[in-house]
Amino acid sequence: MVRPDNVPVRVVVVASAADAREPIAELLRRAGYEPVEVSSSSEALSLIEQGNVGLFLPEPVPDPQTGVSFKEIIRRRTMEVERAVLDETLKRTGGNKAKAARILQIDYKTIHTKAKEYGLTGKRGASTNHDS
Repeated sequence: MVRPDNVPVRVVVVASAADAREPIAELLRRAGYEPVEVSSSSEALSLIEQGNVGLFLPEPVPDPQTGVSFKEIIRRRTMEVERAVLDETLKRTGGNKAKAARILQIDYKTIHTKAKEYGLTGKRGASTNHDS
């Protein structure tokens, strides 16, 4: 599969065992993709963070090195970014959740729920729980 700029779409295939990765990679090659085989979720995450990937096929089992699945790593990173963005937006709005909701273009109830989930009081982005 080729992008509009004629560059093949890179697909990360994550599996700890080469015999699991290789057949999938070969199928992708035949379909016109550029497979990149990696053996751990951390390797895949590094490639994704570099922006060199169009698609990934994660192994459904936890990374043998860390015991954490790729899905869990992504979920945690997403929560970290979400919390930081919400905290900064609440600081900029002086804790006004309605203004923060408009800026972020999300529902007020979502702001309220997320602020509670992440331990943000809504007062100048102050946090009630720094462990979240």
